[in-house]
Amino acid sequence: MYGTTKQSDGHIAVESKAGQGRTFRIYLPRTEAAKSTPVGVRREASAQGSETVLLAEDDSNLRNLAREILSSQGYTVLDSRDKMP
Repeated sequence: MYGTTKQSDGHIAVESKAGQGRTFRIYLPRTEAAKSTPVGVRREASAQGSETVLLAEDDSNLRNLAREILSSQGYTVLDSRDKMP
């Protein structure tokens, strides 16, 4: 997070209170509104993958979502839910 913040010309403020923990605040510079694609305008299709991906995730909901997204983009997905002993 530190690297991304610094690359964006931002900074991080940290507050620490005994017995209450720490608060990290990330400040990024204000920018103009993001450009959006007008309704009805079609974006170019993204490139399709053809590689095999090893997906290691113990959260089944996240693993299933990632598998579905990667598969829909053309990747062969080998997934694992368990950690190595």
